[in-house]
Amino acid sequence: MATPGRRCTDPFTVTRGAQRRCGPVHNWRVTTGTQFRMSRIGSTGVERRSGTPTPFLDLLDDETRTAILQRGKRRGYRRGDCVFRQGDASNVVFVVRSGHVAVTTLNPEGRESILALRGTGDIVGEQALLDDQPRSATLRAVSTTELLAFTGPDFQRFVNDYPQSSFAMLRSMSRRLRESDRARTSAANEPVVARLARLFLDLTGDCATPSSFALPLSQEQIGSWIGASREATAKALRTFRDEGSVATARNRIDVVDPVALRVHAGG
Repeated sequence: MATPGRRCTDPFTVTRGAQRRCGPVHNWRVTTGTQFRMSRIGSTGVERRSGTPTPFLDLLDDETRTAILQRGKRRGYRRGDCVFRQGDASNVVFVVRSGHVAVTTLNPEGRESILALRGTGDIVGEQALLDDQPRSATLRAVSTTELLAFTGPDFQRFVNDYPQSSFAMLRSMSRRLRESDRARTSAANEPVVARLARLFLDLTGDCATPSSFALPLSQEQIGSWIGASREATAKALRTFRDEGSVATARNRIDVVDPVALRVHAGG
């Protein structure tokens, strides 16, 4: 059974072994990040994402994946709960079993900025464990989320028992670096409507048929993710809705006409 999260009165209180509230969600600003997908239930019982990039769990063979799902301790979080805070000791590695988490940091103005979004199947917190440094960022749930937690020694034993997992972890980290570079290039060279169209296509796994995906972010946060203002993002969304290529609902985007979005994205 998942261990429930706990919310603290002070948004930046450091409380070991419990989840914390880390400031108002509406202050988040997305800078760079990764795509996340709607989930489907895999044969192992964990929710699995479709599309690219391939999450850590999908890079594992069946035996290794089954083992990590069995060994991890389940922890449950509500939207807004902190998993760990920037500066904390790095003694736990997490795998996202379901839901979404945001990797955040404080900018020079003291606002919390989103560096990345991680979804089902992704590994998080492994970098600090590998270099034995304090957490370089905060991890916060942006939807109802279940994580698999491993202490440092437990995760090291797992890697020793299943060496394929170390290669999968390196592949996952390499793809995140490429993804971040691609996002920066897109923000610098494409109009907002093209950036938003490409983002929506990525979130569906570039599916050729109508599909939906969870997007628990405001228009301002979406705009910051693609390097655009809230106003420009709202205008692009309005264009998509007016032409019937996209429909929106609370925390969800329905891609009705992916062909039209590909035209906006430049093919």
